[in-house]
Amino acid sequence: MPTKKQTETKRPTPPPEIEGEALLEWDRCCEELEQLGRLNTVDRGILTVHCQIYAANQAAFKHVAQWGPVLKAANGVVGQGPFWKTMKDATALLQKSYAELGLTPKARGFDANQRDDEGDDLDF
Repeated sequence: MPTKKQTETKRPTPPPEIEGEALLEWDRCCEELEQLGRLNTVDRGILTVHCQIYAANQAAFKHVAQWGPVLKAANGVVGQGPFWKTMKDATALLQKSYAELGLTPKARGFDANQRDDEGDDLDF
């Protein structure tokens, strides 16, 4: 059984550069980590990086939604838009930071191959 010290969580204070979308993600992640009993002030660094990546991903996503993943340059060459690449790169980093923070099903010990058939009256 965990001791009182092991079960206490302390929400770190976000640094001043965390604002807007990043601050919303900070609050959301802290809430989830607190519920899991996995939050402590030492998590400030990884949370800061994660939330900055999240904000960059959201900004890039908005540009891609508006302009699409492929753009035509001034010289007429069609290619992958810079915001598409930013979004792809940020998404890959987000997947890693979510795992590092323990916010993925796998990190929480969820096995996608397990089934809970109790109370399931549907037969296909």
